[in-house]
Amino acid sequence: MRLATCLLSALFATLPALACAAQDSTLVPQAGDWAITTQLGAEQLAILKSLDAETLNALSQHQLSYDLNAGTMTAQRCLNKSNLAGWNPGEKELPSSAECAAPKISSKGNVLSVSYQCTQPAGLQLNSRYEFSAARDSYTFVHELSGNGEPTRIQGKARRSGDC
Repeated sequence: MRLATCLLSALFATLPALACAAQDSTLVPQAGDWAITTQLGAEQLAILKSLDAETLNALSQHQLSYDLNAGTMTAQRCLNKSNLAGWNPGEKELPSSAECAAPKISSKGNVLSVSYQCTQPAGLQLNSRYEFSAARDSYTFVHELSGNGEPTRIQGKARRSGDC
């Protein structure tokens, strides 16, 4: 269960950029297949390294791949108008019990910022930053979650890999 929670939180950390981009027409990424790579935390990496090859292979069946030497997880996603329009910016990084005000979304040039302030769990704050390439065929991201135990920082990059 803990492994699934760790992996899902890392995976969902990549989705809000596209949700935010869908709401800000200047930052909509190109439609197509995307490879979204997240840097794994030490705890996540230790769990994955402890798994046998069969279990790790089973995890990879869901459009995920792992590079344990680099400490990364890559998700493959087909992005189109319908699935971009349905995502809410930043929400997937928040715990399911979170009670938050509407996100503050701002953009300047190719940089998109999203901030959530939550009252439950007590004093939870999520700040995300996405920097898109000029062609919007790649971006980097950083998510910083604080106020719910130890601060968490998740970072990675995404690149369009072709048509889907």
